[in-house]
Amino acid sequence: MVGKHDGREGERMTTKLCFLTMIFGVLCSSAWADPVARFGGGGYDGYDLDSARPAIGYPQVSNAGGATNVLATSAWLNGMLLSTGTAESVVYVYWGTSNGVTNKGNWGAWTNFGAGVEWQALTTNVSVNPNTTYYYRFYATNAAGDEGWASDSAVFLTPGTPVLNTGVGAAPVSFATATLNGNLTAGGSATVSVFWGQNTNAWSGTNSLGTRTLGVFGTAVSGLSPVTLYYYRCYGTNASGEGWSDIAAFTTRVLSVARAYGGSYDGYDRFTAQTPMVGVVAGTIFSFY
Repeated sequence: MVGKHDGREGERMTTKLCFLTMIFGVLCSSAWADPVARFGGGGYDGYDLDSARPAIGYPQVSNAGGATNVLATSAWLNGMLLSTGTAESVVYVYWGTSNGVTNKGNWGAWTNFGAGVEWQALTTNVSVNPNTTYYYRFYATNAAGDEGWASDSAVFLTPGTPVLNTGVGAAPVSFATATLNGNLTAGGSATVSVFWGQNTNAWSGTNSLGTRTLGVFGTAVSGLSPVTLYYYRCYGTNASGEGWSDIAAFTTRVLSVARAYGGSYDGYDRFTAQTPMVGVVAGTIFSFY
């Protein structure tokens, strides 16, 4: 009885081992036969909360926290070598006014940092133009021929002298009030004011809008005279300089009395009485009789 029991246990063990061997063989043969690189793991550089998942054994880089010390004519491009992969890696940063993505030939310029070590912070100072959008992206390649790009391209805008216009002009305009509109189109941010009056050589009014970023703005003015030609102009100043918009003109609306006639019929003597009524609509006084 004991011998028969041991034989059955041996058969069960043999069956289990054969099954595990078969499964392991299928998995291994599938992994080894597949030429596509396996991705896994990742790296957090401590700057931009990006945990990239590169191909295993490939170099891994990031753009760190983006560009810093961005001025009108210079900026620092920051990155980090997170992993060299299976061999020594050389790191580059590609940059320009258009996003070259992962095509080296589409980038306007590059900097070679040479061979790096893992978790090495890298930075370079580059010359830029004012009021311009720039992109950059870190890249690494190692002695084994493997390469890796940062997960995306970083973007930044250089500051410059404010550039303004009067946007859609003055609107709406009534007989005594108007909204003066403008647009800050370049310069990053600026302290903006609107000057207005009847004489472009001696502005009678100034409205300060404080610090504005790129985009449209408007300010309301009151105390205007009816049927009068006015002018206004937008002004901005920042660390790079100052700028003015062109001069825009507008005319306030007429303050007039309009007469209208009507009446009421009481149903007895066919007399239609005329009762005066007065109302104000959109800055014009209407008198009804």
